Amino acid sequence: TVVIDDKTARNPPEDSLRSVVDRAVSAIAGCKLLSLASLEVDLTLSHTTLLNSKDLQINQDSSQWTIYQIFLTNREDGPFDQRLEMKRRLQSTLTLKELTTACERAEEGPRSCQLPPSGLMSMLLPGSYIKKFLSPIIYHSAAESFVRKMSRFELGQPVSKGIDWLNITLDALYDGGICSYKFDGDGVPGQKVKLIENGRLNSIWCTQRYAQRVGAKATGAPGTLHLPCDDYCQPVETMVHEHPNLLQVDEFSCLDVSPLSGHFSGEIRTGRLWEKGTVKRITGGAISGNLFALLPKITICGKEAFYGDYLGPSGLVVEGISVAGS
Repeated sequence: TVVIDDKTARNPPEDSLRSVVDRAVSAIAGCKLLSLASLEVDLTLSHTTLLNSKDLQINQDSSQWTIYQIFLTNREDGPFDQRLEMKRRLQSTLTLKELTTACERAEEGPRSCQLPPSGLMSMLLPGSYIKKFLSPIIYHSAAESFVRKMSRFELGQPVSKGIDWLNITLDALYDGGICSYKFDGDGVPGQKVKLIENGRLNSIWCTQRYAQRVGAKATGAPGTLHLPCDDYCQPVETMVHEHPNLLQVDEFSCLDVSPLSGHFSGEIRTGRLWEKGTVKRITGGAISGNLFALLPKITICGKEAFYGDYLGPSGLVVEGISVAGS
């Protein structure tokens, strides 16, 4: 049984919303460098019933919290804003204090707000963007992509060279995952799908419609993306020291990833540039590249963290990113 419904949020919902608002306000109260400019809290409660031709009925209750905050910095060198968005199933997984503290820590030290240099660089991608960054792998592992002859993968074969570290599970049974479910829209029970194992396509995920066309068992819609922290995972500090020029992105203004081609591009909103142990704040500039071409140049790093639809290392270091800046 997977936990996807915050039962405490239903008794009554107004009290639960007020409780989360109070937690968010309390989390910012002790911050010296940040003040709260805007806070939106949304709670969606859903009930789904499926009834088939044999009068078999199944029910599913679910909840989803969406938090959107804007912080203003209290600095002598001028105001600056930070945006924080979080989606979770359960109130207990709303890490408001931890994320607020991380936002304040990011404001420590001088801020030059310069453009990053242009050229090929290594980039540290934060965990909140990892599922989107890896979305082409999910797309090419779908039964629909095989039926349409659009997948670049072959079952049992490596998805790229030199990526033995890559293990991906789609887990629709992970408690609190916003992509978790007891059953999907076709009535397929939630399950774990070991998609990529040691860099090879271990299985494909199939909705009911396309499972019949490929002659495979339906696995349902993709669940929470799980990328395990294992021996390949490095501390973030090690990555900073090993890369003399490391672009650490904190937030994108936008990040576009093509599921089919793997091409991506993004506009940097805030970040840091590590140069031989020194750090400079950057804003603006753009990054681009192709996921499939850069897969052998990726290193997973950081501790395991949960981001609502992704569970795994808190960062990826990608070498050979094209940066357009100063």
